[in-house]
Amino acid sequence: MLHFGLLDIKTEYFVLILSTLFFVIQLWLCFRVRGKILRLLPVLLLAILTVAFLILALLFDGWDSVGFVFLAIGTAILLLVCGIGWAVWRIVRKKREKRP
Repeated sequence: MLHFGLLDIKTEYFVLILSTLFFVIQLWLCFRVRGKILRLLPVLLLAILTVAFLILALLFDGWDSVGFVFLAIGTAILLLVCGIGWAVWRIVRKKREKRP
């Protein structure tokens, strides 16, 4: 259970809310922004964070290492969600091109 001030949020709900937020942001960027670098911004940010957390997990010992592994898994899940957003955008784009 995560505690944010007055809010008590279960970890599963927190991950679900973050995943939904990143999915919507990625889809919005893919459909509305022309520049490829801006569309890749969430993916690049999450990839850098995932690698950084994995490196920190290797550098630290004990429970600190386990914490960084969990953070790396969380950012990897968000990275996967962004990839799903890219896939949805690609499928919709291909379907639009095939229309007469």
